[in-house]
Amino acid sequence: MFLNYDEAMGKFRAAGVRDPQVAASIAASARSTPNLAKWAAIAMLVPGIATTLTIFGAIIGIPILIIAGIVISKANGSLNAIKRAQHDYLSRQG
Repeated sequence: MFLNYDEAMGKFRAAGVRDPQVAASIAASARSTPNLAKWAAIAMLVPGIATTLTIFGAIIGIPILIIAGIVISKANGSLNAIKRAQHDYLSRQG
């Protein structure tokens, strides 16, 4: 679901492309899952904040907020890794 730099670079190397547009297509497909996870986590923030307004709801709301924060952080890291890998792969191709 989430890619690090080496896994993202492996996707580009496995495809063996030299065309920047094809590399952009591979990057777009690799970004789709972290993007979806990021937006799902952002959507989790709304009920998480709403449930923490009461003391009893805080028991459920705080873990929801923590999980949403972790997912957003991992998704951002994955998106940055894909962007760096795409840039590095294309710069090495010349």
